[in-house]
Amino acid sequence: MDGVHSNSILIMGPPHVGKGRISTILSEKTNMPLVSLASSREKYYSELNYDKEYANKLKRENGELARYQYSKPFEAHHVVNFLNNLTEACVVKFEATQSVYEDQALFDSVFEAVKKFENIILILPDIDMLDSWKIINKLVKAPEDSDLSKLNWHLVSSRCNSNLATHTIYASGKTPEDMSEEILEYINSKTQKNVKVA
Repeated sequence: MDGVHSNSILIMGPPHVGKGRISTILSEKTNMPLVSLASSREKYYSELNYDKEYANKLKRENGELARYQYSKPFEAHHVVNFLNNLTEACVVKFEATQSVYEDQALFDSVFEAVKKFENIILILPDIDMLDSWKIINKLVKAPEDSDLSKLNWHLVSSRCNSNLATHTIYASGKTPEDMSEEILEYINSKTQKNVKVA
């Protein structure tokens, strides 16, 4: 199990920062399986009787933030149990909301599961939070006063991200290939071992 925690690469960050492409490149370069947490969401959510219809109703009637708040206990359960059950080194792609928790108990549970891993990479659009927020809003066409825009700001500015991550990469002016190489250079310099596959 030690190799799982020392070799796996966890990729976190707000929406539309290239997490999917970066994770794919890292998987190819390291020869580790790529696992998106989105693929196991239904399995773990169902263990706590997640009500998808109710969640969608909350969104329709009260906005995106209401659905987000309802989903937080399910997200924490998902992340904690997935990571605790991981048996091989992987590149793990988090969903945008899965590294941010307002409830301290939920954050603590996720932190305990995540802190076992050595390579936890946060991807942000820019070093400036306001610019990051504007970049994401433009990509998703979210007006600045919209519920989605408020959620985007929350996901960009939350200290939970930096409290979980061991390293942060800024996407501004870089391709996914550039960022993948930067991540591997960081890991190699930290561990003094080459994780690339020739």
